[in-house]
This record gives sequence, C-alpha cells and structure tokens, in this order.
Amino acid sequence: MNFRNKKGQAAMEFLMTYGWAILIAIIAIAALIAFGVLNPPLQESCGTDGILVQGVSCVNVVADASADTLNISITNNLADPITFTTITFTGTTGAGTCTLTTAPTPLPSGATGYFESGSSCVTGAAGGNLKGDLSFTYSTVAGVTYPATNLKITKKIAN
Repeated sequence: MNFRNKKGQAAMEFLMTYGWAILIAIIAIAALIAFGVLNPPLQESCGTDGILVQGVSCVNVVADASADTLNISITNNLADPITFTTITFTGTTGAGTCTLTTAPTPLPSGATGYFESGSSCVTGAAGGNLKGDLSFTYSTVAGVTYPATNLKITKKIAN
C-alpha cells in the first residue's frame, strides 16, 4: 500500500508543477495581448502597391473621423485624359457605403485629382481602422469605358 501512495503523490506533484507552469504562460500571453505587444501595426494600402488599375494610381487616402469624410488622391498615368463617372467606397470596417465626387473631370495625363465623400462616410473613431473596397468607372477621350472594382483600401482613421 505504501508504494501505491508514493506513485499517486508523484503523479499529483508532476501535474501540479506543469499546471502552474501552464497557468503562468497563459497569464503572460494575456498580459502581452492586453498591452498591445502582440498587435502588429496596420499595413496601410490603397490598391496593390498604390496602383488601382494599370495607368491609374492612388497617391493618398485620408479618413477623417471629425468630418466623417474620406478623401482619395488619384493620379492619371495614362497618355490621355480620363473621365471618372462613378467612384464608390464600400467599407467593411470603420466606414459605410459612400459616393465620392468625380471632379475634376476630365483628369489630364499626369495630373492628380482629389476626390472626397460627403459626410457620414467614415463611421469609425479616430485611431481606428478603415477597410473597404473602392470601385470606379472611367473612360478615355476615345470613349472606351473601363470598370475597376473591389480595389482594397486600408487606412488608419485620422482625427
């Protein structure tokens, strides 16, 4: 009988030692998460490496929480002027669906146009994340229309 009790005691000591070690590891991981150490910084993007579609690039995106507006700077890198007919942003995080202004039109070759939404576009708080899809249609002077949809935008919301 005495031998069995020692085996049980050894097993309990083994489980208790590892139990305490696992509990300490869980507390340490929870503390790292609570202090934001394990949260990587937001990788801001507009399109793929700043290119929305071939010949049209995104220069800057500003999401303003105080005015609830979204401003996007788009550059025409094509040889001909282009005319934007619709620009829509559909937010998945921190924004709703909004239509941006289409001025200036037409956008000359090499020029940058500044497009902004009306109010109630940005729904997130300052410091939060804005994610969504930009869709637009543009046409060249030759009258050819090109749709561009589901262009990913990720941005930190400004104050």
